[in-house]
Amino acid sequence: GAGIILENGEEVLIEVSLGLVFPTTNNQAEYEAFLAGLRLA
Repeated sequence: GAGIILENGEEVLIEVSLGLVFPTTNNQAEYEAFLAGLRLA
């Protein structure tokens, strides 16, 4: 799984957790979380 927290420096705006349904390495999980964060921003 992966977790995403978006904040503006003063407060947390969004907290999301993701379940990845495919085998992945740590780097791939971080990349998927990064992409999901970009989609949420």
